[in-house]
Amino acid sequence: MFRSRFKTVQLQLKTHKTSIFISCPQEMTFNEAKERTLSALTAFPDEKDVPKVQSIEDFEICVGRLSKK
Repeated sequence: MFRSRFKTVQLQLKTHKTSIFISCPQEMTFNEAKERTLSALTAFPDEKDVPKVQSIEDFEICVGRLSKK
């Protein structure tokens, strides 16, 4: 049976102790996802609960893998 590809991918973005989950289109690269996330995080400079990041090097993208049981 043919399995179709996912239309969106769930990404977990982390900075310090904060994790952010976002959905991205399949065609989006990790760098594009990081640029969008950086833009979102810097859109609220006065919010104390939003992590203070300056560049895309301040957080990393984690790729989750399903383990076989």
